[in-house]
Amino acid sequence: MDCFLALTRFLFFIFTFSLWVVGVVGFSFAIYFIVEYDYLHSTADNYTLSYVSTAVIVFAVLLVVLGFLGCCGTCKDSKWMLYLFAVILSVLLLGEIALSIYCLVERENISDDITHGLEKTAAQYLEDESTVKAWDSMQESLKCCGIDKGPTDWAQYIGAQYIPESCCDGDACSTLVVDCPSDNDQVTAECVPVTSILLTYQEGCATKINDSLKDNFAILAACGIVFAFLQLLGVFSAVHIGSEARKHKAEFA
Repeated sequence: MDCFLALTRFLFFIFTFSLWVVGVVGFSFAIYFIVEYDYLHSTADNYTLSYVSTAVIVFAVLLVVLGFLGCCGTCKDSKWMLYLFAVILSVLLLGEIALSIYCLVERENISDDITHGLEKTAAQYLEDESTVKAWDSMQESLKCCGIDKGPTDWAQYIGAQYIPESCCDGDACSTLVVDCPSDNDQVTAECVPVTSILLTYQEGCATKINDSLKDNFAILAACGIVFAFLQLLGVFSAVHIGSEARKHKAEFA
């Protein structure tokens, strides 16, 4: 029994330390996503991505706290730390299950929100400087153009004669750049003639974003199931080690 408990303590320590590492990595990734892909929040014009990013940050911070409680509780035989670890991990597990169900149910709605959000902000392309920068940054980074049909989407927003310069594939049409026709003198945007359409990215941004989400969804789901199983084992291990620590202290009391 002592050997089994020692092995459980060792594996539990490794598990909790791993939680701490995952929490730090998850927090860093969420912050990186928010900073690096800020244009998605601006151009999609919906709060779904913000909610998901915020949820990831909260879960990451909880994992860091859990890692600390688990490691210290194991080293010091602190039953209150171990029991608190089990309670928080249980709540976290339920939250992850709820978030997973939400993502499953809202998966199609998220795709629709992204498309509708892009349509709404595309209509403001020549009206707001921040919208111009967000769209240009997105099209250059994702190598896409327009919403779902490609370059032709821009005809209804900036006129049938022009396409944003950010749609160009690299420097392919650098010599064709002109100012976009706009009634707002406060907004500066660069365009290229529609005759250079073959030199631009052909895939719409909404299509590219939604395809990327679908491609990664199965991987994320599989990782989530494995992680949830490990968390469940962590709850049982924490309760077991905590109860054994209480018995050990009672024997020497």
